[in-house]
Amino acid sequence: FLTIIIFTGLNSQIQSMKILTPTELIFEQLQTQYSSTLSCLSCSRIAIQYSKFLSIKPIAYHQVCSSYFISSNFIELLWDTEFP
Repeated sequence: FLTIIIFTGLNSQIQSMKILTPTELIFEQLQTQYSSTLSCLSCSRIAIQYSKFLSIKPIAYHQVCSSYFISSNFIELLWDTEFP
């Protein structure tokens, strides 16, 4: 009888839970509670996509900067020696 009590007292039970796509808050709570046993068994994504935190918008140039009169084609026409 004593052996069973010691065995039962020393036997720790493992309960596995699978949480698909936890939020950051849930992950932090789990990390706080189960820091020594928490693990990711089948992580398919280990990084965040750039589109989640970065957005690139086209640049609107000033009218002078986007003018034809400062383009390389126009400047070549000005300095072209073959054109009379």
